[in-house]
Amino acid sequence: MSPMDIQKKIAREEAKYFRGYMEYAIRIKKTAEKMLKDPDLMVLVFGSVLKAQAIPGKSDIDIPVISSKIPKKLNNKQSYGQKYLKK
Repeated sequence: MSPMDIQKKIAREEAKYFRGYMEYAIRIKKTAEKMLKDPDLMVLVFGSVLKAQAIPGKSDIDIPVISSKIPKKLNNKQSYGQKYLKK
């Protein structure tokens, strides 16, 4: 398999994530609601994925959680969320 073939395969795999971004947003929202018990919690999606301009290998999916119940003394908010999404 040539390097170009490998790159194309990776791009196809990553493109699946961009097409399924709403599934991730829903999963994140359900997990955050369960963790934080916040009826006013909001989950947003923004960035290149909404404009259909996401580039596999370069882009990410921006999905912040907005809640007044997120612990304020968290040192690493990103890893806090990732810990619970793996469950």
